[in-house]
Amino acid sequence: MEQLPSPSPLLVQGQASEASAAPIAKKNRPASHRIAEQMESAVRSASKSSPCPSISWPLYAYSRSSQRAYAMACGSWACPTCARKKKAIARRAIEDGMWQAFARGELVRFITVTDDGKGEMRVSDLYASWSRLRILLKRGGYLDQYAAALEVQGRGALHLHVLATGSFVPVRELSRLAVRAGFGPVVDVRAVKGDAHEDAKNSAAYVSKELAGYVMKDGKSLADKTAVRRRPVRFSHKWGSSLGDAKKDLAREMAEARDSEADPGPWVVVRVTSDGSLVTRGGQGLPRVVPPANENEERAAPKAQASDADEVRAAA
Repeated sequence: MEQLPSPSPLLVQGQASEASAAPIAKKNRPASHRIAEQMESAVRSASKSSPCPSISWPLYAYSRSSQRAYAMACGSWACPTCARKKKAIARRAIEDGMWQAFARGELVRFITVTDDGKGEMRVSDLYASWSRLRILLKRGGYLDQYAAALEVQGRGALHLHVLATGSFVPVRELSRLAVRAGFGPVVDVRAVKGDAHEDAKNSAAYVSKELAGYVMKDGKSLADKTAVRRRPVRFSHKWGSSLGDAKKDLAREMAEARDSEADPGPWVVVRVTSDGSLVTRGGQGLPRVVPPANENEERAAPKAQASDADEVRAAA
């Protein structure tokens, strides 16, 4: 990763003495250095406590519009703290899709498919089987849009719960298609009602709560079933709301409850390394690495001159 100059005032070689170089350099300083200086100042003044006990390094979200930094959580589905937030986001996304389907006059079904009974199916196997089953259901007219949540049962077996729009699929036909796709023969189908009482098991409110609850049921068991990071909840492309949209909606509502405005960003993820440097990800006009603020001028100036020379060579 390229090491870029410190946002502190740079010495301008051949244009001024050391005593007068800093003001000239500050005036002519590239925009990326000014942004980096603002970011560094924001991170220094941000809370040093992470909202998530699982995080193992200082991580911040920096807003380019407000020039403020906020401590971040790990964001893992397996983290109990973060899973609670993700559950709320998932539930909002699930509910949005259902209510939009009801508004269009469409039917919504709650479908459950299971592994083959041995409890050995891994997450990659389940999603591969779901891809095959999804195609089969679409061909039969049984599936249009969907929201799916993965559940790890106590005995370690994987289940997939799906909210689906489309024609009703008989249980016997669903079982036949599930086995053909690689699932077990045990399946379940029930209608979801938008006008039922929220405590009823077939109500939209109850089903969305149930489906979202699977995302934080047992993060460790889920991690044991996969070697890579996989989201336990998925949506079709045209489902009413994505996780990102739901997250923005909840953030806006929380800001309104606090009688404040939601920070519009754009956001940059900033990680503080062991030597105090800031490593950024996302956003334009930001250097990838910013040296620590306490780096002295003697070390910063040669780096700045070397960087300038590299830019001249690259431009040539």
